[in-house]
Amino acid sequence: MGEPMKLLIQGTKSFNQYEIFINAVGRSIRSMDPEDSELKLMTLGPANINSMAYEFTNISEDTLRANGIRVKVIKVTRNWVKENIDELDEFIYLCNPKEPLSDMATLIDKKGRPDLHVFRY
Repeated sequence: MGEPMKLLIQGTKSFNQYEIFINAVGRSIRSMDPEDSELKLMTLGPANINSMAYEFTNISEDTLRANGIRVKVIKVTRNWVKENIDELDEFIYLCNPKEPLSDMATLIDKKGRPDLHVFRY
C-alpha cells in the first residue's frame, strides 16, 4: 500500500466555480499511483474553498471508496504548510481571471515543489 496523496488546495475569496474545483481535484485523483489508497485534501482556505472541499468529499466519498480510495479533508495553516511543504504532492490554486497568485502559491512556484496547478476561470 502506497503513501497517501497529499493535495493542498487554496483559492481566492471570490472564486466560486465548483465545477472547476471538481475538475482540478479529479485531475489529481486520476494521476494518483495505483497503489495509493488514501487522498488527503489539505485546505488552506478561505472558507469558500474549505466548503467546496467538504462538499466534494461528501458527494464523492462512496465512489472513491468503491475504487479503493479513502478521502479526508484537513484544514491547515500557512505555518503548517511552510513546515511540511516537502511532504506535499500537489498544490491546486483556484482563482478568477487577472487575480494574482497568493504568497503561498508564489513560494511554491519559486521552490518548484510540490507541483503547482493554477486554475484561473
